[in-house]
Amino acid sequence: RGTDSANIQVINTLETAFEEKRTLYGSSWDIRKAFDSVGKWLIRLAWRRLGVPAPLVEWLIMLDLGNHTVVRTGHSFSRWIKHGLQGLKDLDFDAEMGGGQRDVSSPLTWVAVFDILLSALEDDDPHGGFRLRRPNGTQYAAPEVCFADDLQSFAATLAQLQRKAELVAGYAAITSMRIAEHKLRTYHIRGRQDDLRQPASDKGLWIHDSHWKPTWVPFKEEHCFKSLGVWYDTTEREHQGTQLELINQELQTMLRRVRSARGSAEAIVAVLRGAIIAK
Repeated sequence: RGTDSANIQVINTLETAFEEKRTLYGSSWDIRKAFDSVGKWLIRLAWRRLGVPAPLVEWLIMLDLGNHTVVRTGHSFSRWIKHGLQGLKDLDFDAEMGGGQRDVSSPLTWVAVFDILLSALEDDDPHGGFRLRRPNGTQYAAPEVCFADDLQSFAATLAQLQRKAELVAGYAAITSMRIAEHKLRTYHIRGRQDDLRQPASDKGLWIHDSHWKPTWVPFKEEHCFKSLGVWYDTTEREHQGTQLELINQELQTMLRRVRSARGSAEAIVAVLRGAIIAK
């Protein structure tokens, strides 16, 4: 239910690149309004692909048909508080696209839909890409890291990462989804294979839209990137790092507030134990 396992995969890949001085390219793939862009035809295809019987698939689809969807705004929330369901009259609509949200079947439906892309990325180049090591010494390709609609890819070369970008773009075009180019988090960790004379600003990816019109997305000249709420550095910094600095800043802010807080020592200790140390 948390992002811990996904973050561990990211850490494992980055540590391998640093320890073995190997080149690593990476990028996130952000889908615009992912859960709202899924067509009913795609949901049917995804469930049938996994072997779910057709009658059960139709039952799952029907759970979202004829539903009353209301956008949660200050106005709609106020009317719901004051008048209950009757207050939402004339504010609802029947969503023709997308799957249901905030229920048990919704995340399962998204996993089934996104597994099509994940399988394509895994099967495309099983013997290439950035390599990781198992405890027994054998190697395997660094897998995509995915949590909900947050997807991240790794590659040993820029050409391999471009190939992944084209697969993601092709999937988005076929399924009527859209990639948010301005939200992509691209990064590059230099290794022995790199030409140090080539500046990082010369690197980038071509991201295609549904009409296969390319948009150039350059690599940002930054030494860190954010993934699933955690900051990672793309250069080695001994005994320090962006995430550690942010944690230290937050702790210093908390301590200043504690020093200026009014209350008994027992109350302050209780707050520290329950609200700060516990986290």
